[in-house]
Amino acid sequence: MHTGKTLSLKNLEDWFEDLWNIISDLHISLNNILRLKEERYKYEEQIKRHGFFQHHWYQLKFVLIVQLAKLFSSSPNQKRSFHKLFRCFIEEHYHSDIVLLLQSNNDKSLSHLAKSRQEIENTVKELQYEIQGFNKTIQKVVNARDKVYAHHDPNITVQAISPDELKTLVELSARIYNSIRGKLFNSYAKFTFVSDWDIDFVLREISQNRENKLIQFSKKKE
Repeated sequence: MHTGKTLSLKNLEDWFEDLWNIISDLHISLNNILRLKEERYKYEEQIKRHGFFQHHWYQLKFVLIVQLAKLFSSSPNQKRSFHKLFRCFIEEHYHSDIVLLLQSNNDKSLSHLAKSRQEIENTVKELQYEIQGFNKTIQKVVNARDKVYAHHDPNITVQAISPDELKTLVELSARIYNSIRGKLFNSYAKFTFVSDWDIDFVLREISQNRENKLIQFSKKKE
């Protein structure tokens, strides 16, 4: 059954822009939280004992939990969840500009492009099924967001979420984004290019600075 709402290309542009920002944020945070688990430099273990890095770890976990909950929570309060986007594709009328887009895809030889509403709905149903396979992890994320990060209750205990579990959902979010956008526009985002925000640069510089100071101190003692 269709609602009285209409889905237009402008709606989709807004959706994809907001989703791109959220998923990019997720990849930056994931990259840095995984990097903080490693030790690459001589004084890194000592450096990461500083309260700044302990607090930064908490901030990264906060971003990952909150942003993933935005995408995967089935709550109607989530304005940019995948569930809501899927409902738009299935329940809303398509504006003439989307109809024209699908018609233009028919004229292209690329077999992966969606050429009809039915193809879009089939893709959505496949993605909905894929998401169901991660329901346990998604529920852990939503519980952590609701009971720890959004409304902290010291008496509440929730299941711990490992960085690897967060990674699976971050990667899933990118696959969903690129699957839908690719089907419609033959356009894909490389979310893994996060070197400009990589915390490794900071750790390397601090470690090198500490090593240089210790070398200078040793020379003075000689």
